[in-house]
Amino acid sequence: MQDRAAACRAWVPYVRSIADAFGLRDWTIRISDEAPPEDDTGANMEAVHGRRYAIIQLSDGFLDGMPPEDQRYFVVHELTHVHQAHQDRLAFNEMTDVVHRQYELAAEYGVDGIATAIAPFFPLPTTESKG
Repeated sequence: MQDRAAACRAWVPYVRSIADAFGLRDWTIRISDEAPPEDDTGANMEAVHGRRYAIIQLSDGFLDGMPPEDQRYFVVHELTHVHQAHQDRLAFNEMTDVVHRQYELAAEYGVDGIATAIAPFFPLPTTESKG
């Protein structure tokens, strides 16, 4: 893989185009140079509280030749989380740890289902779409 920062920057145009088509034109979506904290994930998203600003981290597996269908899925999956970020934060603030873990799993299943259903309606990443 080329250096991680350059590999991540190459994804900015594609992610921005999907975010715009997904109703997130008013959000700043930044692609981090850092890998997600968990090795078994394709990507991770953190939204900044009180702002329309999200940071997406792409895994080494994502950057190192994952099939384009899977890359598209992970982009759509993380952008689905962006739409839910503020409601999730509100819910998490009111929950015990046990309920929080249950909610987080249920929310993940919901995001997974939505992303699986709608990802095929978005274009696949190509060398040109990645800048």
